[in-house]
Amino acid sequence: MQCLASPSRKEIDSAHSKKHWLSIGVPNIRNLFFVPKPKVALWFILAISSFPLHMFWNSTIFQTLATNNYLAVSVTEDFLHGSRWTIPNSTNTASNDVSIPGADNIPRYHTIIHDLQQKFKGNELEFLDVRDCQKAYGRDDISDRRHVLLVVNEDNTTFSTNHDSNSSVWAIYYNEYTVASGTAPLFWWMCPSSFQADDPWGCLSNLTKESVDKWIPGGSGANGAMLGSQHSSPVRYCYSQRTSEQCKANIVPIFLIVVVICNTFKLISFALTLWFTKQDPPLCTTGDVIQSFLQQPDPYTKGRCLVEKQDYERHRGKEWTSRPTHTGDLWTGGRWMWAKAIHWWQWAVYLSAAVIAIFMITLYNGSAAAGRSSELESSILPQSVATSYPISTDGVSNILTCFLRANTPQVAISYIYLGLNNILSTILAMAEWCSYTAGSKTPAKGLRVSSPALNTEQMSTYTLSMPLKWWIPVAVSMAALHWTISQTYFFARIEVHDVNTGQVDLDASVTDVFFSRFGEILTISLGFLITLSLVVISSFIRYPDTIPLAGCCSASIAAACQPSHPSKEEDHKEFPEDLAYQRLQWGAVGNSESNSEVEVEHATFGTDVRPLESGKLYA
Repeated sequence: MQCLASPSRKEIDSAHSKKHWLSIGVPNIRNLFFVPKPKVALWFILAISSFPLHMFWNSTIFQTLATNNYLAVSVTEDFLHGSRWTIPNSTNTASNDVSIPGADNIPRYHTIIHDLQQKFKGNELEFLDVRDCQKAYGRDDISDRRHVLLVVNEDNTTFSTNHDSNSSVWAIYYNEYTVASGTAPLFWWMCPSSFQADDPWGCLSNLTKESVDKWIPGGSGANGAMLGSQHSSPVRYCYSQRTSEQCKANIVPIFLIVVVICNTFKLISFALTLWFTKQDPPLCTTGDVIQSFLQQPDPYTKGRCLVEKQDYERHRGKEWTSRPTHTGDLWTGGRWMWAKAIHWWQWAVYLSAAVIAIFMITLYNGSAAAGRSSELESSILPQSVATSYPISTDGVSNILTCFLRANTPQVAISYIYLGLNNILSTILAMAEWCSYTAGSKTPAKGLRVSSPALNTEQMSTYTLSMPLKWWIPVAVSMAALHWTISQTYFFARIEVHDVNTGQVDLDASVTDVFFSRFGEILTISLGFLITLSLVVISSFIRYPDTIPLAGCCSASIAAACQPSHPSKEEDHKEFPEDLAYQRLQWGAVGNSESNSEVEVEHATFGTDVRPLESGKLYA
């Protein structure tokens, strides 16, 4: 797109004749009014085809996560050796409704517990100490485990009057996975019965701080139940039933077709762009424009070698008018910060957009999901169900709506990146221009051009205005930011496996847009770091003090590339034919002794120039 918007020399001359300047070496929209319509059409095709890619590409292939509903059964060691047991009585259920998951499920519970006893005898259960057991089941999703036996310490235990002292099964805990607002997480049974129900995640933090010999489960929550009682007996160790992972990858064909079509349009546009640039080569870099004006000086900008980009922006028509040959501009010197290359209003727009984006990320999840974030240390991946929750607790039936909600932040970040790219490209293009100043730390050097001449001092380029040492960190940072956004808001399906059969429960499963608090923290931190780095770099690095800030503006570059002093037309001479192929610097030209009596001096590109002097006039 930047190549398509880069003007040719013919287009620059046409614009200058109408007192308009064009942008050089930076992404911009200004030039689209001055380049041929076919190039403008290609530019818009590339721009428009990016929108559906950002909206659909990230979610065309999405994952299905799995979670198992399970039983946690408190047993004595005798149970492991085949002793007698019975299903305990219901002591605490949601709304005193024993059918959730009480009396009606007791026969199935009997089957599950019997199978667990047999699996232990067959050495099919995994031993976990208390801390590992808490970490394994302290999640709001369990994809690789199902039922668990909690072996209790029965020494000095005080039993209630309704406890069957001959049963080796003391308690059964059960919570269902649900995304409904106000329900308890799957791990709620792990919390002591005395724990406050309004802070389930805080319960897990407390468990990891307590001694391992004090864990007494007892929570049931609004979507679970507890049969029997743990009494005062802490858990000594656990035996867990491992299962295979049940993750899936899903493809939405219609959106995949959209992605393929958009990329096809882009590939065709790339080929046409290459053809157009071969037919009429654009001036894409600062070096391209300098070379063009050294070979054919601009007739509209004579006598203003010190004019800056902002002079044309502030005064507009004034800098295009002719003036007496004995008139020049006073050079006062001074080193400007990198930030000077950008208008204050551009900074204001970009920083405002960045701040608003960061602020909106914190609100985009919606109030329905508030309070459901995870503080688990054991869960690392931000897209796991344990650290994520749906934005819409009622589910979203329209898959297109899900895609739009999940990827709208991607589009916002992309447009903010365009602003970042424009600002940084402008700053670095100006820095490249200033690197040619005489007396700078950088010695004379060849021009960096799109098509360097063989066996000359010219340098080739693989980038436009951003050197690789800047482009690579920016590209990596923005790729990372897009990735963290995809981890903060993502489209997924969660399949809930039934506690009894282990099969997918379609009624309990959910397809929705999920939000991750961990991803949000990463996104906000990275976005803030990128913005802060740009502000700090542009506020502390300075340009050299012996060259005007002319870069990026075709008119100011043209004015700085005039071959002779305008007050001596009889001595007027063109640049040497091979000047553009040599090592160059920009500065005052001519013999300093012979020029000492001249009121107005001249500055331009050459192989033998000297730094400008403060207090002198130049034209």
